[in-house]
Amino acid sequence: MANHYDKYSPFAGISIVATEASITFDLDEQKKFRGFIDRLDKEGETFIINDYKTNKNLPPESKEEYHEQLTLYALGVQQNYAKYFTTIKARLHYLHFDLMDEREITPQLLATVTKKYADTITDIEAKKFAYNMGDKKCFEPKENNFCRYCEYYSLCPLWAHLKFDDEVIGGELGEKTVKGLVDEYVALAKQESQAKNDRELIKVLLVEYLEKNNLLKLFGNVSKLSASPVESISIADKDALKIVLQKL
Repeated sequence: MANHYDKYSPFAGISIVATEASITFDLDEQKKFRGFIDRLDKEGETFIINDYKTNKNLPPESKEEYHEQLTLYALGVQQNYAKYFTTIKARLHYLHFDLMDEREITPQLLATVTKKYADTITDIEAKKFAYNMGDKKCFEPKENNFCRYCEYYSLCPLWAHLKFDDEVIGGELGEKTVKGLVDEYVALAKQESQAKNDRELIKVLLVEYLEKNNLLKLFGNVSKLSASPVESISIADKDALKIVLQKL
């Protein structure tokens, strides 16, 4: 950020309209959006939406997600400040690479992106209606990195339990709390996984010992193990094998 400031200061000819500005706007009469603009400038008759990215990897030019984000912000700027500018631009600042990507937000681009997201919302609402009517598979939740920003935890089956009280349930193990059972189950699963890994390591050692000494049975202090030789064949082309077998 300091390098960016040193490069562009003293920002001559720029009037800063707002920084870290919360902006609310409408896609249509029923669909509302909210976003946060890092910095909004006025340069002559042009408003500039600035967005700072700290990615350690530079996204390819074909990735439109960031540009669509700023295009939607442009819709908000248009609805709030239309009489103060004639054109509007969006600038993506990749601070880690000291790069800046600028695009003009044309009416055609604005209409295209607005329609895309309005249609997406309509599709989501239709699926929500079907979900409420009993079709639980039409709107399955998908966990991703954006979940932490979601305002609907209490409605989502992936996260709603965070709002629950720690209930007590009974069974063959006696009465236990749900949170306690979750922790106990995960601990047992980890033990089972470790036991399976240890068992495979022991198996390799014992098989090597059997083969080395030409044995088919081993005895412990209280247990015994039997072994039998097995020839394993790997088929690379299973479809070709099926054709050969059918001919035979």
